[in-house]
Amino acid sequence: AAPKLPATVAAPKLPATFKTMGRSPGPELLSCACATMLLLLPGANGQVAAVGASRNFWENTASKTFSHTEYNQWLVSKEDVVAQWDSTWLKSFACLLTPDSRVVDYGIGACLLGETLLSRYNISHYIGIDLADRQLEACGKNLASKFSASRYTLLRADALPDLEPLKPTHFVSQAVIQHFPSRLYYESFAARINAASTLRAVMLQPRVGKPSERNAYRATGKTKQEHHDVKLALVLDKNAVPRALSTFTLIGRTKGKAMGYVFYTLMRTPLSSPQCAFTISNLNN
Repeated sequence: AAPKLPATVAAPKLPATFKTMGRSPGPELLSCACATMLLLLPGANGQVAAVGASRNFWENTASKTFSHTEYNQWLVSKEDVVAQWDSTWLKSFACLLTPDSRVVDYGIGACLLGETLLSRYNISHYIGIDLADRQLEACGKNLASKFSASRYTLLRADALPDLEPLKPTHFVSQAVIQHFPSRLYYESFAARINAASTLRAVMLQPRVGKPSERNAYRATGKTKQEHHDVKLALVLDKNAVPRALSTFTLIGRTKGKAMGYVFYTLMRTPLSSPQCAFTISNLNN
């Protein structure tokens, strides 16, 4: 039986935006949704409050451009965003995709990545996970207008759930880690990725900065103090991603881009395809 949630933590509810391949949620994904709350049990009060503040920011405070549900202003257009992905990580990462690929996207905007993977690369299944209903609703409208519901799954989650029921082969998270509410949240996120036995490759795009910028790593006893600026809550050191994803091997790392963004590509097995070109660039921080 699943462990009981403490009285201070509300039992999770599945919102109307929860979709599973066009059907009502099955037992395997219901348990997956419950796991998102159980993940936050260490220091539950502070963790739940921090996640609640993050959801409020993404649903009510952040602009639609900042949350990538509209592509204008500094994002320019959908085409411009995809062109930036191509020049930094997507074309090389796509070399690792196969027709049976099931790709998890954590932090989804309006699912422009899902749209691109399904249309351009014809992946088998796209799985978009987000904590904000606004993003999930925008994503659902976007994908439903272009693809059969059997080709994608959208999941609302307070934190990265147990990935085993979803059977992903690839995992992507772009410019999301810097918004994580605490180090504990990041460590739990990495543990879920490590535990996913079906994953073959991962691409993460955190912000990498100097020690003075890594403000969410201040210890307060056995827990970690969350930083309350959602826009820049967690800046990592250059080795934080390969160190945390201990069951994977780093095969690609870009030089720091604007605002400290670095793209890390990791694989579980050695790279066997000679046409897939990756470079591990040196970083200063």
